[in-house]
Order: sequence, then C-alpha cells, then structure tokens
Amino acid sequence: MKTHIDILMFGGNRELVIKRDGEKCVQCGISREEHKKKFKMDISVDHIDRKGSGVKIKNNAMDNLQTLCCSCHGRKDSLNAKKKYCHKDHPLSGANLYKDHKGKRNCKICKKKSFEVWLSKNRDKQISYLRSYFKNNPEKYQEYRKREKLKRRMKSKVTS
Repeated sequence: MKTHIDILMFGGNRELVIKRDGEKCVQCGISREEHKKKFKMDISVDHIDRKGSGVKIKNNAMDNLQTLCCSCHGRKDSLNAKKKYCHKDHPLSGANLYKDHKGKRNCKICKKKSFEVWLSKNRDKQISYLRSYFKNNPEKYQEYRKREKLKRRMKSKVTS
C-alpha cells in the first residue's frame, strides 16, 4: 500500500526502490530490519540529485532514487552542505552568494524576493524601513522621490 509520504515525496516509488536495492543501504549494507532495531525507524530513500524536498519539480525516477540508512543519508547530506544551487536553482556563488550572521550560505535573489513579499504584507513596517534606509542613503532618497513623482503623474494622466 502506498502511503501519502511515498506518493508526495517519491512519486509512489519508495517501496519499489527499497525492494530493488534488496532492502539494504546501498552504501554500508545494513538491512531494513537491522535499521529498524538500531534507529527505531524505517530505512530511508534518497534523491541522488537532491531534487526531492524543497523543489518545484521533483525527480522521482527510479534511477535517481537509492536506499540509504540514517547514517549514510546524513553523511551524504552534510557533504552536500557546500551545494552550488539554492532550492530554486539559483547559483550560490559570486554576486548571488552571501553569508548570514551564523555563517549560513544564502541566495541573494531568493532573499530579495522573500523580503519584497514581506514588505508588501507589512506596509507600516515598510514605511519605517524606508525612512531608516533613506536616512543612511540620501542620494537614493532623491531617486525614490523622482520615481514616485513620475508614478503620480502617470496615474493622474490615466485617470484624466
């Protein structure tokens, strides 16, 4: 019987992959039963190309799935900590890469988009943010005022 997680995460292929791999971890060879005893959970299935959770288009092809135990899966994920792309496939390098205060690598494109969404939902906070931003960047304030003035003119011409 296919579970909700199996269908959602692996396109219904989870059990098929485990059976194909002989119900063993393809890295270390621990069996499914040994895994249940040792880790108190079922053996896991992994997306080789990391296109599983957190991506729009999942790659649930059988040749992209493998059976891994918790230890091997964790080891693989930590090796991928230096990934080259964010979850939306933007490159994590050069001008698009920044590190936060904890040293976590982030995508500037995604951060900017999420910030714009946040600002659109928090109009009152947007005003206070703009005030503090323009206080520190007076030349940007002049550009902003020109753009806003132009927008108002365009609106008034449309409504007239």
